[in-house]
Amino acid sequence: MASTFKVSPATVSDVPGAVAVFFSSFNSARAQEIFPPTESGRRWLADSITASINRPELGISSVVVTDESESALAAADVNGVGNGRKEKGKVVAFATWVKHPGGEFPPWDKRWNPNPPEGVTVEMLGPGFFDAMGRQHKSAMGERPHFFLESISTLPEFRKRGLASKLLDWGVGAADELGWECYLDGAAGAVPLYKKYGFVEMPEKDPGTMSLPMARPGKKLV
Repeated sequence: MASTFKVSPATVSDVPGAVAVFFSSFNSARAQEIFPPTESGRRWLADSITASINRPELGISSVVVTDESESALAAADVNGVGNGRKEKGKVVAFATWVKHPGGEFPPWDKRWNPNPPEGVTVEMLGPGFFDAMGRQHKSAMGERPHFFLESISTLPEFRKRGLASKLLDWGVGAADELGWECYLDGAAGAVPLYKKYGFVEMPEKDPGTMSLPMARPGKKLV
């Protein structure tokens, strides 16, 4: 049976699935140093996502794509989620968008769990990873209001089905309702997709990161 996909804000019940999707994509040796796929690392990420759900004042939106096909829903039911049908299917793609109203952009430890997982230090997360992206982010966007795509990932077996596009649509659509710009730190392989959505490479590349700074102009809807 063909899959039917749905985009929606994540709920607490989606957190385990979102964690699984994240680690399925961020699995290089370098990524695993920062985001270890251990019990402690998974718990750290789950706590970060749960905080974004339970504290909307942070302006962090965790967004999921779920497989709503009958087979996926039936599998979820068999796996023990209640006695009836699950409200949402399997999480197959996940993104985090940050709605920033302007001013100083919040540092990584205000957006993620500030207490690192076992085997990771604050120095590894801040100076070793997030800070360089933060510098190019600030250089590109200043203190202007914008939406920031923090992360985006899809389960390997569900790639090439337009699910990343659905997550991009969610964020740029929210930005366009306000006429705000968007920003992301992109992997080189994803640049063609981001360009389709109007993102352009910015010159403020920081030598401390491989991620490319990309911004999208505001497009106020009529």
